[in-house]
Amino acid sequence: MEHFGPVETDTRILIVGNEDSWRLHGHVQSKICFNGMSPNSMKAERLRPMKIDFKDGSKYTFMTPGLEIDGTVRSKRVIRIVGQLKIVDSVNKLTAVVDYLEPES
Repeated sequence: MEHFGPVETDTRILIVGNEDSWRLHGHVQSKICFNGMSPNSMKAERLRPMKIDFKDGSKYTFMTPGLEIDGTVRSKRVIRIVGQLKIVDSVNKLTAVVDYLEPES
């Protein structure tokens, strides 16, 4: 089996809510690669944060956790959320962090 290294995606997005009540925007950059040498296991991670702005002036920046996926070729598929979800409220200067599983090496 040949391995060509990680696959990276790079996309800019803007999603607008009804009556312009919110805007989700950002530079979506992700990396997906085999987890170790096995083609049966992959990991995906987000490389840049996303932003959401609300009509009332609230502004949040967030970084989503990664995924580890086993069973991509054979056996039972298992998806694990790994790393952290981090949300920053820049208006009120608050930060929330949710810790998930530690990534497997």
